[in-house]
Amino acid sequence: MDKVKSVKIVTILVLVGIASVLLFVNVGKKDVAEFKSAQESNVDETENKVEVKETIKITSLGNILFHEKQLLGAKTRDGYDFNPSFDYIKDTISGSDITIGTLETTLGGDDFSGYPTFNSPDEVLSSLKNVGVNVINYADNHILDDGANGFLRTLSVTKNNNIDMIGVRSNTNEKGYLVKEVSGQKFGVIAYTYETEKENGQRTINSITIPKQIYGLINTFNYDELDAFYSSIASNIEEMKKDGVSFIIVDLHWGDEYSIRENTTQESMAKKLSELGVDIILGSHPHVIEPYSIITNSKGKKTFVVYSQGNFISNQCADERVTQDENVNSDMEDGTIIKFTLCVSDGDVRLKEYNVIPTWVYREPKSDGLLIHRVIPVSEALNDRGKFNIPDSDYNRIQHALNNTEKILAPNGIGPHEFA
Repeated sequence: MDKVKSVKIVTILVLVGIASVLLFVNVGKKDVAEFKSAQESNVDETENKVEVKETIKITSLGNILFHEKQLLGAKTRDGYDFNPSFDYIKDTISGSDITIGTLETTLGGDDFSGYPTFNSPDEVLSSLKNVGVNVINYADNHILDDGANGFLRTLSVTKNNNIDMIGVRSNTNEKGYLVKEVSGQKFGVIAYTYETEKENGQRTINSITIPKQIYGLINTFNYDELDAFYSSIASNIEEMKKDGVSFIIVDLHWGDEYSIRENTTQESMAKKLSELGVDIILGSHPHVIEPYSIITNSKGKKTFVVYSQGNFISNQCADERVTQDENVNSDMEDGTIIKFTLCVSDGDVRLKEYNVIPTWVYREPKSDGLLIHRVIPVSEALNDRGKFNIPDSDYNRIQHALNNTEKILAPNGIGPHEFA
């Protein structure tokens, strides 16, 4: 074999060797990369299993009332349609697992009326359900406006609409609270309304004696007998926990009408409920916005309390004065929606954040001289003046609503907040 052929053969062998080494190295790198990628993937999956956190949404509305002018504006040939009242707010409310509202009326079936004795058409339920309300608080000072029969019919119609209720029950064999299950987590929701002065030793609501046939079917408390109230709610909380409840919401109809500040009794009641382990306290009745706060009890547990969310919808406004106090009455057009985000991690449920959304009731004129009462999300309306078809002349009132709400809620304020 000559030298040229030998060199060629050696060269080929060297090149083949180098190629083999490179192939081995690349394959090895690929295997190592795939192995590391698989390991990293497994780590990510493991970490995700630990870190995955499910969220649950809860929304609370203010007082829901239907005055005479609202009934007239919603009348149709075939009945009543209240859906237009919520067209502009539906997107704000939608998407919640639990949406709670305090409905201050009865559903007596006929002879409909507004203030002072509220009796509304059944269609109010379908409209509230359409906007996402699935829990109604009936423990308020107007639940007896249509007597015992109206009370019992209200509960029956609400059940037929598959809407849960709090603060009331059909018979004493039923629990005095609601257990609402969401994503495997159980929430305890309960409501109470204040009693008025006794008549001949009989308990009253809004100065109406509680009829014997429904005695014990409404959760009430007496400001002069708060120890009895604390005992009652403590017993209910204990029963809730036996039912597996891990998060507790209390709705209270309390406070002073038209006062933009909570009173000392509300504050002391809130502190006591916090000590009992309540997570959220929702206040109603004053018809105007009152502040909210975060209470820390003796065990370090925090409780969110809003003393009053104002009116979600009503005909109460500056144009329908019932007193001479202009500031008070203008506040009655204002309300707040509060949206809570709860975090579920390793079986533990806790409040993660909340969002306070200011609202305003726009009384939209109809061609026949009647009105459509519409709930307006204030910030959206101010950011996009053409969005809700509101005349320019009314925007100063919307701006006033925002300014008024921010002033009352200071220093906590509106908008989203982390729950610290």
